[in-house]
Amino acid sequence: MIYISILLTILPFLLLLTKTDTLSGFGARFANISGLIGAVLMLWQVLLSSRIVVKKLAQYRISSIKLHIFMGTYGFFFIMTHPILELLVYGEKISFLFFPDLSNNFGIYVAFGRSALYLYLFVWISSALMRNKIPYKLWKYLHYLSYPSLALVFIHAVKVGTLLNTYPPLRYYWIFLAAVYAIFVVLRLLYWLNSGLFSSSNASSFDHFE
Repeated sequence: MIYISILLTILPFLLLLTKTDTLSGFGARFANISGLIGAVLMLWQVLLSSRIVVKKLAQYRISSIKLHIFMGTYGFFFIMTHPILELLVYGEKISFLFFPDLSNNFGIYVAFGRSALYLYLFVWISSALMRNKIPYKLWKYLHYLSYPSLALVFIHAVKVGTLLNTYPPLRYYWIFLAAVYAIFVVLRLLYWLNSGLFSSSNASSFDHFE
């Protein structure tokens, strides 16, 4: 059921592969779509880090670890495909990824995407390549970088995403996903603040957001 839910959330973006009236060429369309799909998989990873969700998955004999690896694998593919295809389609040099143009709003919001990519790579490298080589606390703190990374992605896409700004229903859907993420982050912040200020017994109402 959970895999069907994930598929349904990315289905609106997959359907855009058939649209040829906005971006000419499959490469240009897939460059946009891959970034959107990668962001949705990132969102799922964050949501499924909730303790109550992990417990629910266990009830249905679904391994949260396997699910996390599944989304991390395909999420990495889609997220990295986005900037690579953008470089190829628009004929940019590799330096485009490292030297932002902040002279206009478009360049600033593109830089949001770059920053999100850098943060995401820190998280991915710490988990996929260095998990057994760094202390647990450091790994955990690096994992928190996924929160600002995803926030930057939502802003980046809604400001400069060609497809989101061409199809209003898709834009509203993206804003809805961003709202879901914002609510989840607020609830987790409330849990962290509550657990720091009060005893663990008083924080029990927020345990499922840990």
